[in-house]
Amino acid sequence: MRSRDLSSWMWSEALSMLERADRLHRQFFLAEHAARGAPNWEPPVDVVETSDGVRVHVALPGVAADSITLARDGDRLVVSASRAFPCGEDAARIHRVEIPY
Repeated sequence: MRSRDLSSWMWSEALSMLERADRLHRQFFLAEHAARGAPNWEPPVDVVETSDGVRVHVALPGVAADSITLARDGDRLVVSASRAFPCGEDAARIHRVEIPY
């Protein structure tokens, strides 16, 4: 690997790690999430700008398309959705859900 390629790769990896750290910080530590009352989760998102505009791809496994709501809040795009727990445990007390379904 050439020196320039290695340097580009290292910066790319560093930026990736910073973005992940920022996402985790927003997801777990911001008071805004706690104040809403409803459970919140920030899914992986790709934002692609083309000559035609901006495309946003959001990974929402297990979410029906008709339950997704898009709203604009100032300069932010807010994506809201809900999904039913697959085993019908509506009255269950869920402590952690990490597996996409």
